[in-house]
Amino acid sequence: MLPNTRLLVIISLVSFAANWQFGYQITYINTASTTFYSIVKYAHLTTTDDKLEKEDWDTKWSATISSFYPGTFVGFIFVPFLVKRVGVKSAFLISTIPALVGCGIQLIGRIFAQFGEMALIGDLIIGRFLVGIHAGCSLCLLPLFTIESSPTEFRPFLSSLQQVFQSLATLFGLVIGSEDLIPVHNYRFEFLQLVSITPTILFVLLLWILPPTPFRVVDTISKGSSEDDLLKSLKFYYSDMGFSVDEVKAEAFSRWQIASDQTKVQELKSLENIKGLLIGCIAAISYAFTADDIIDSYSSEILYMSGERKLSQPITVGYGILLFITSIFGAFLIDKFGRKKLLIFGLLGTSLFNSFAVVGNLLGFLPLEIVGFGLTKAAIGLGAGAPAWFLTSELVSPKITELCQSISTGALLVASGLSTFMYLPLTGILGVYGIVVIAILPSIVVAVVLILFLPETKDKKHEEIKRDLLTNTFSGINRDSKFIGIRFRKLDESVPLKNRKNENVKYGSLERENNSNELNLF
Repeated sequence: MLPNTRLLVIISLVSFAANWQFGYQITYINTASTTFYSIVKYAHLTTTDDKLEKEDWDTKWSATISSFYPGTFVGFIFVPFLVKRVGVKSAFLISTIPALVGCGIQLIGRIFAQFGEMALIGDLIIGRFLVGIHAGCSLCLLPLFTIESSPTEFRPFLSSLQQVFQSLATLFGLVIGSEDLIPVHNYRFEFLQLVSITPTILFVLLLWILPPTPFRVVDTISKGSSEDDLLKSLKFYYSDMGFSVDEVKAEAFSRWQIASDQTKVQELKSLENIKGLLIGCIAAISYAFTADDIIDSYSSEILYMSGERKLSQPITVGYGILLFITSIFGAFLIDKFGRKKLLIFGLLGTSLFNSFAVVGNLLGFLPLEIVGFGLTKAAIGLGAGAPAWFLTSELVSPKITELCQSISTGALLVASGLSTFMYLPLTGILGVYGIVVIAILPSIVVAVVLILFLPETKDKKHEEIKRDLLTNTFSGINRDSKFIGIRFRKLDESVPLKNRKNENVKYGSLERENNSNELNLF
């Protein structure tokens, strides 16, 4: 369901800016690898006459690329504390500081190159680490901003825009990083860093202009905000949708624990929230097993080594275009078919299509390898991408959404960082079979786990999802499941669990007496 134009534009701009550094940083180094190699080679020759060996370059390049991800881990850790103290919008603003500093440090990398190879590599690693802090924060904060600024019925569609604009940022990174598409020649290194910092500066200006979200106004009423402030915020974000102040207050009090004595840790200890968080984290890390970041970071090099010398960069850019287009379709499909179906079929699709790429590489049949990676990108855009970023927020109590969503997004970023870091060393040992170990097999395993445990959250209130999590150990298997042929009878929800001792339950042709002591709870 589409929201009003103003809200759609606001969420779109914030989604793009929040995803910019993550999407750009993991992709521009793919098509710009020759630029980095040239400046590192120059720095190497300032201190020695020895040739820069490929093995030495691969190790340092892998460390440089992967240094971004530890920063994202640090970033997501700060999110719950920032949200509690200053709110989501101000937390966004604070998170831009390390990004601006990190981009600035990389911008002067040529100066560090004068002092040798290690000085330059250190400059790049520190810069990317700092930018990663912002990326980790912003990716966790984006779903929370969407919740704070939009009515309930529009949130699934608006949340799926994260995948759309992340794919757009990766596309820009691939295009801008390519010397063939945008020739800048001698000052290319500095140009890439200036492009990196510009959207973040504009993001600061956007956040500065935006008024407080309705939830933030409610949260600060005791600190000076008024009913008039809430009305102004509602009018700005919700337009004239007919939402009352009381409705927003009621959800804000419920979701953010305003005037509640129960802490978030106490809320998290409940059985359904622990299970929901675990399932949400598994759904989140499934993104790392699609090989999306590996394709973004290394596809140009992979295709070059497979024999495609001239078109490796344009093909890589084509992957970015394909992901962006399919992500737009995926944003609409997620409300039509549900999160679970899209996520699982998307995961199984990436496993199959990555297998095509591996077989093409082994047979020396380059078209199959190219098509395999392309179809993988399509499967990510249509299904495997978007749900991984926000499913946790629908699986746990609204009161601990920001805490649990931060944890699951952090798990996603850590898993993506590890897979990206391990890719070059693993393929050095196993060759192309490294993709089998790092993506194909894990995606199948995770898909099976999600089939068994992930309940569908589409069009369900939290109480319904909570009931699904509690009444079945295998909470992903129920009578509505379309992944297996067996249909399971749901317990009569009108009868409390404690009163079901003598209820007769039929399973096929069998009849037995139901005993509440035999109920398996996770």
